Amino acid sequence: MSDRDDDTLPADDVTPAIPALEAGGDPGFRDSGAAPTRRGGPALILSVLALAASGVALWQAHIASRGEENAEADLLQRLDALDTRITENERRGARYNELAGTLRDQLAESERLRQRLQEDLLALADRSARAEALIADLARDGASSQRSGEQDARQLLILAESRLRLSDDRNGAATALGLAEQALAHEQRFAGLRAAIGDTRRQVEALQRPPWHAVQAEIEGISEAFAGAIIETKAPTPRRDDGRGWWDRQFDRFDNLISIRREDEIAAAMPAGREGVASALQRARLSALGHDGAAVKVHLTAARAALAACCEGTDVQALLARLDPLLAIDWTSAPPDIALLRQRLDDSAPAVLLPAPDPMPPADRAGIEQESST
Repeated sequence: MSDRDDDTLPADDVTPAIPALEAGGDPGFRDSGAAPTRRGGPALILSVLALAASGVALWQAHIASRGEENAEADLLQRLDALDTRITENERRGARYNELAGTLRDQLAESERLRQRLQEDLLALADRSARAEALIADLARDGASSQRSGEQDARQLLILAESRLRLSDDRNGAATALGLAEQALAHEQRFAGLRAAIGDTRRQVEALQRPPWHAVQAEIEGISEAFAGAIIETKAPTPRRDDGRGWWDRQFDRFDNLISIRREDEIAAAMPAGREGVASALQRARLSALGHDGAAVKVHLTAARAALAACCEGTDVQALLARLDPLLAIDWTSAPPDIALLRQRLDDSAPAVLLPAPDPMPPADRAGIEQESST
């Protein structure tokens, strides 16, 4: 074996020659049919997937953060709205307490008025009875009465005042005034007072307002009819789109939700709907009880406006027809003050006091007289 044979490698270790080189071709030529060499392909795919996963994670974190911020902002807005509504409710509660106090004061004033009228009635009951007796004496005896004209006129003026002030009996007051004028007919120094009494009698007869008890009864009847009437509430007027922006509509919605009103508007506002009608009728009845014609007209006007604004139906038209005659009354015409006539009579002549009734019962007096005689 030669040295060449020793340098020859085994067949398995011989690297095959490149076909292009064996053929004498270009060394840069590469067989297209040979399999491509894979250099870093899986690592690139894994890098792309990792980047995509990190991007998705970042996007999800961003979305979660935005959602938390929006939820927190919405919660803060609701808390602010709730705080504002609580503040407004506190203001309304304070205002309602004030209105309740005002109503209690009005009720207390009505009770004091009732007590005062009752005291006046009790104080004038004896004088009215004596004046009735004087009327009977004047009708029976005429000019032959032995009582003085001043005393008769004074008692008749007291009777007229009590009839007009307590029971609102204008016919009885006019009759008493006419008799008082006749009682002073023979006294020349009372000519001016007689003329004043005649003018007052004509003013009483010219009053067109119904008696207060009839007004109170009519208002109570309207209140009872309103409470039992079948009334359809009017639907609120739908709001039209005026073409304003989204933010303007949201602010309007927020304002309607909170319903903030100024203090002067709260003071002047009345309850809406049926409550407002019932409240106005109740105030009108209390005003009629206090003989306040101007207040009666104001409250009846408010009741009619509230009834026409909130309700509709056949019963509503009937109630409006009952309110219209009351509103047509001239509530500004006040009855004349008869106390001024009595004051003029007292100033012109000394008052003649009637004898006080004997406090001793007749039976006791008869027993004492019998014992004294024996």
